[in-house]
Amino acid sequence: MKSKLKINSNSKKFIRKWHILLGTALYLPFLVIAISGILLGFYDLFQEKFSYFQIPLKSSQTEFRQSLSRSQMLVENSIKNLKEQLKRGHIESIYPSQSERQALRMQLIESKNHHKFNVFLDPGSGEILGEQEQGVSPWISWLFKIHRGDWGGFPGRVFASTCGILVSTMWLTGLIMRRRRKEKKSRVFRLLDYHQALGTFCGGVIMVMTASGALINFKTDLIQWLDPPPRSKKQMDKKLDGLESIEALDAKIQLARSKVPDYPLTKIEQEKGQASILVFTFRDKSRIYINAGSNQIEKEMTPSTKWIHALYPFHSGRIFGWWHVIFALVMGSALLLIFTSGLLLPSSRDSLKKLRSNLFGQNPRRKLT
Repeated sequence: MKSKLKINSNSKKFIRKWHILLGTALYLPFLVIAISGILLGFYDLFQEKFSYFQIPLKSSQTEFRQSLSRSQMLVENSIKNLKEQLKRGHIESIYPSQSERQALRMQLIESKNHHKFNVFLDPGSGEILGEQEQGVSPWISWLFKIHRGDWGGFPGRVFASTCGILVSTMWLTGLIMRRRRKEKKSRVFRLLDYHQALGTFCGGVIMVMTASGALINFKTDLIQWLDPPPRSKKQMDKKLDGLESIEALDAKIQLARSKVPDYPLTKIEQEKGQASILVFTFRDKSRIYINAGSNQIEKEMTPSTKWIHALYPFHSGRIFGWWHVIFALVMGSALLLIFTSGLLLPSSRDSLKKLRSNLFGQNPRRKLT
């Protein structure tokens, strides 16, 4: 019996040591990931307030709402106004309006040098508001890069995903170490109680968020493996090179929207290497594939069709509707508090001193208890 307790005690010390070391090593990465994640929770608001071109206030708010409801049905009308731009290239993708003031954006690619540029239009009248090389503000793109680890290319994404997976290890080791204290509570004990309470009640949700985020970094590769997009038997038709060549595009938009009625349409594009297949992407990252010739749905990729398509709604909190902003704020703040409170505990500082002494040959001032 004594031997069993001794082994159990040694195991707990080992687990406690690695729990503290992992928390210390991951603090700075998750400081960046958590803050950028909280800000990205307000992505919809940023898209509306900081877009390059906004629809001028020429009509009442009621008329704007009516034009917004028609904007995803009257894309063809807007394409007709791009006569000069279409002489330079073709439409690669379309980004419908998401608010009353946000313009309809069309990304074109030049035929000669394959240079991309964006044209912004009023979704109601089809009037061209302006032309810009970048589609979204650079700082919004920068937020996505640091949150996903894209700043470091493929190694950066691997690093960010590894950090997300290690959170599961920290949560499980924290549950193993969790114990009740009967002593009179001092300030240290209260801090430890707060740390344990946050980790216990929020850790499971945070683990799901970080694990799903780790998989989202490689979602394209996972989709190709687990649920590949449809492939047409015919080779790419040069006559369909560009969305402007698609007939009855508005009808296809309505067909796609009927399959995902709860989320706005965010992007329209042609499948790579399959110009006859249109891809409609929605806010929850659902995708509807429609054959441009037959007007038939080739495939539906929604959270209800396969688990891999539910990763983003769970990670971002989109499953809660507009409450996803509060969800991102609460969970991001909880993650920061868990890591910060853990580092402030005396046991964490003692472990770091002991590690430093082992690495640099210095005698620790206090022993790890």
